[in-house]
This record gives sequence, structure tokens and C-alpha cells, in this order.
Amino acid sequence: GHALREHALAVLANSIGQLSRSGSKDELPVVLSESNELLSVLADDITNVQKKPNDAYEASRCLNKLLEASDAAKLDAKAQGVLTLITAMQRSGGCRHAKMERELNAAAESLSHVV
Repeated sequence: GHALREHALAVLANSIGQLSRSGSKDELPVVLSESNELLSVLADDITNVQKKPNDAYEASRCLNKLLEASDAAKLDAKAQGVLTLITAMQRSGGCRHAKMERELNAAAESLSHVV
């Protein structure tokens, strides 16, 4: 179960990134139509970094790819308080995973420009 979730998150992050890079923006709405629900799941995984650091890292990669791919996802993430969550984690030192910290910094940077 645990390893499968980590792999599924990795595949999702890679798929969103590939669709975005290849210009296959037509395929993205299918993934992004559920962005509210997906963002909620990713946020839960990210906050669970102490128990499942690899899942949290892959969730942060997914979050970042989603934000890079879609302005609508950025608006949804901002509305759901994802930036607040990231900022709180950064201030508390709750994230001790270097790669995840880079992903969260990039996500925070993306979200800080959303009005």
C-alpha cells in the first residue's frame, strides 16, 4: 500500500510535467478537472511528512507540477490555503527533507504571485 502510493504520486507528477512540457495542454483539463480534490489529498500527504516522508515529497512534486501547468490550479490552491500550509511548515521547520523543501519553496513562489 505505502510503496504503491509513493509510486502513484511519482507517476502523476511525471505525467503532469510531461503533458505540460510537450504542449499537450488539451489533455491537462482531464487531470485538472478534479484539482480541488487532488489538492486536498496532496496537502494531506505533505503535512504527513514526519510519518511518510517519501509520500510527502512525491505529493510536493505533484503540487508543483500542477501549479506549473495550470492557472486554475493556482487559484484553487490559493483558495484552499495551500500557501498558508506551506508557509507554516517552513516556519515550524516541519520539513527536513531537502528535495521536498525545494519543491515547497517553488510552490510557494508560484502561489505568492496569485491574486
